[in-house]
Amino acid sequence: MSLVNINGLIPWPMPPFGLAGSYSMTPTTIGAANEMVAGMVQAPKAGTISKVIFRTRTVATGDANCAMRLEVIDPATGLPDGNLVAAGAEDTVLDIDSADDNALITSPLATPYVCTHGELIAVVILGPTSGTPDIDIARFTESSGVDFPYSGINSGGWTKSIGKLMVAFEYSDGSYAPTFGMTIFEGFATIQYDNADSLNEYGNRFRLPFDCLCAGCWFWIDADGDFDGKLYLAPTTASTSPLATFSFDKDIREGSGGEFRPALFTTPVYLSANVWYRIGAYATGTAANVGITGGGVDTVAQMDWLSGGADIHRTDRSGTTGTWNDTTTARVMCGIMISQIPGSAGGIGGGFNRGFANG
Repeated sequence: MSLVNINGLIPWPMPPFGLAGSYSMTPTTIGAANEMVAGMVQAPKAGTISKVIFRTRTVATGDANCAMRLEVIDPATGLPDGNLVAAGAEDTVLDIDSADDNALITSPLATPYVCTHGELIAVVILGPTSGTPDIDIARFTESSGVDFPYSGINSGGWTKSIGKLMVAFEYSDGSYAPTFGMTIFEGFATIQYDNADSLNEYGNRFRLPFDCLCAGCWFWIDADGDFDGKLYLAPTTASTSPLATFSFDKDIREGSGGEFRPALFTTPVYLSANVWYRIGAYATGTAANVGITGGGVDTVAQMDWLSGGADIHRTDRSGTTGTWNDTTTARVMCGIMISQIPGSAGGIGGGFNRGFANG
């Protein structure tokens, strides 16, 4: 298939956060009667929303008399205006129990809501009208000033707050879709490892629905130690020789923490549609750790909350010839950089044919 140059690079999958700055999972607390939190999002696809899923952190004092509403966003303030998007687009019997620490809470709508693609919606979670709750709702916060999605808190009046309430929609057919700029991982954990550890290569197994030219790789990683970014064919869990490698030197970077780190391969690699590949970070030293960030969900279907869906999931192994271990409900933050996509011959900068791209 002919590929055309896009005169740039597309990171795939799209990272679920900004490409600069630090991040944290900072909760928003419902700590008094009548308090509310909200997440301002766009509907990721047209369809009938039947359930809202959100994540808690610590629930020290839960309550069976909470609620959830889908509300209109006031264009004058960018905050919930108190009106439902449609009659019945709410759950008035939401129970957030004291045992629901770091849990996915599923909140069904009394009347499923037919949304349009990209519709602006405020997901509002209401605490009880009495008592003293202590409920932490998970919020993903970045220091890089991402403008959207964002959250709000109401302790007598709405105010905006940085960070994204970790919410997702389930549609009436049981499907999910990635909400741009959002993740609902159970938690972001940094896996620290070096060459001497029992597992010393972490990455993702993936396949694409289209042919493309892979120009390089990207990792969200704290590279205190040296590592190799490697691309492999991955038809099974058996070891294969890398198709391309870039050696990352711990000293060739500006920062000292976890950051977005892209790199270009010496020779781009043609990737075929619906063929399984792997991208991994193999620790080459023992003086300091490599720290790669990742997380997981409860079911394979929920991977569709993330860019690329279930077709990209975590893989790890020991050594350069070890058997791979695949985890279909988790992912680490890494991927590829695409420089050419299918299109008409003679696109920007010309195109590669399959033979040349394979070297």
